Amino acid sequence: MSALLQRLVLRIPLSFLFALTFVFLGRLGHRIFGGSTIRVMLGAGIALLATPSWIYFRVFYSEGLLTLATVGMLFHFTHAARRTPGELIAGGAWASVGMLSKTIGGALLPIGFLWLVMWSSRAEAPCLKNRLRWCGLAAIGAAPGGILALAYNVARTGQLLGSTYTEGIDGFGFSTPIGEGLFYLLASPGKGLLFFAPVVFLGGVGWWQRKAVGATRALGLWAGVVFAVSSSWWAWHGGECWGPRLIVPVLPALALGILGIRSPGRWMSMLVVSTVAWGALVTLLGAAIHWQAHYDRYPYTTWAEAMSEAEPGAGAEALGRNNLDPIHLEWKSSGIPAHLWLLKSAIGASSTPPPWDGEERPAKPVRVNHWLAGSEKGVPLAGLLLAVLLGAAGILFVRPTKMVSSSGTKEC
Repeated sequence: MSALLQRLVLRIPLSFLFALTFVFLGRLGHRIFGGSTIRVMLGAGIALLATPSWIYFRVFYSEGLLTLATVGMLFHFTHAARRTPGELIAGGAWASVGMLSKTIGGALLPIGFLWLVMWSSRAEAPCLKNRLRWCGLAAIGAAPGGILALAYNVARTGQLLGSTYTEGIDGFGFSTPIGEGLFYLLASPGKGLLFFAPVVFLGGVGWWQRKAVGATRALGLWAGVVFAVSSSWWAWHGGECWGPRLIVPVLPALALGILGIRSPGRWMSMLVVSTVAWGALVTLLGAAIHWQAHYDRYPYTTWAEAMSEAEPGAGAEALGRNNLDPIHLEWKSSGIPAHLWLLKSAIGASSTPPPWDGEERPAKPVRVNHWLAGSEKGVPLAGLLLAVLLGAAGILFVRPTKMVSSSGTKEC
């Protein structure tokens, strides 16, 4: 019982982070797309639960924090009646959180500056002076994170702009052809967006139809940076994880675009419902059985195992490029059918061989995660329920402000 309570207590701060992301998504959806509170709550819930995003809030994964930073910056930089100093500083502060969560988060602030300077309508900022003032206020909010990130670089690499991403074994780093990696991230059965979060593609349609120029361009550029960097990284798949981990930070904001789909007919409505249902079921499947159970049993050569058998200085090709292992590229070996088999086996509903080829590794006990607090590696529904309730309360009781024209902004 004490272990159960301990896990519940540890989940509370993670639930708050998830709830805050839920609040920002809902209020961002209201500012850009309008509609009732129930509608934007539904859109925010779909964006988080029909994508792998909420799984990465179960522990302090950097993807969860960068997701929150992305949505926070988008929300504060999307003007309400006008851009206030507080909103701009807060948007910069969330960009600073992005810098500290992952190295790629450093691109958030420059994208925000482009948004404020180049993509603001004339009604928002009638002259360049106002736009530059906005950037200055955003920089104030971003300064603490920027200073800490640079100090960390110096401590880690000895250089102000140093990075460990470009160091290491020959052949690693950004060695995957970008077109090849992008195809894997979008369509590979083991990690592809098409299989784990198809609602994101429909969200892109909604953003394009809404034509909220500043927000759409900023989100599109940020998504482009994340996709390009992730698809060219040698481990484009993100290692042992559930779904396309490296691109998770942009998925909820992209999926939110389903609120912008205009006058969906019968077939479009059916497509939206089916993709949302599929994404939610796939996410729950990844929550019911921790992904490590799949990797523990699948006959899979990890990067570390290949390293131990390779010659010193061997490149990625010599190590077998486990980034092209069938566990990432073939449906029968991917996580979705594997987790379905593991779930049925854990509850004693199946005695059939596993779906993947080859002799599996020695079986380890696999159990369904506790629905209340979860196992040590679980995704507890209690934490999810708490987060959804907190987020819903935030959207309901903090009055959202719809995006309106700010033609009353003072001239320079």
